[in-house]
This record gives sequence, structure tokens and C-alpha cells, in this order.
Amino acid sequence: MKTAKQTQRIDNGIEAQRKVLAVPAAEWARIHQSLLEKDLLTPKEDGVLRVAMQIPSKLPTEKQSVVLLDILDKGRLEGVVVSDP
Repeated sequence: MKTAKQTQRIDNGIEAQRKVLAVPAAEWARIHQSLLEKDLLTPKEDGVLRVAMQIPSKLPTEKQSVVLLDILDKGRLEGVVVSDP
């Protein structure tokens, strides 16, 4: 049971990274700018988005990728047009 949970957690992280890497750096920059203008980013989200804006020279970790997917959802809720990865 424990091994299955660990495997699922790893799979979820890899899937999150795959989705994040499907979004171009320019799109992350646009999302960052839109949410920044609306004052909707926490310092953590700002930092993680700055990593995403440097794809492919820097790659977000699995944990950062999960945060980035949450940011995409936040952007959609706030009316920022976000293309689905």
C-alpha cells in the first residue's frame, strides 16, 4: 500500500512537470504579468513563475510544477486567458 502511494505521488509529479513544460516560457511570462498587475501573486508564486519563465534553461521541480498548475487555475478564475497544457 505504501509503495503504491509513493508511486502515485511520483507519477503525479511527473505529470505536473509534463503539463508545465508544455506551456512556453513566453506564456508563463504573460500569465505572470497579468496576475502581477492584479496583485494576485504570493511571493512563493512569483518566485515559481520566475523559474517557469526561464524554461528551457531552468526547469521547475515536481513541487514547483504543482504550484504552477495551481497558478494556471487561479489565472483562469481571474479571467486570464490560459491555454490548456
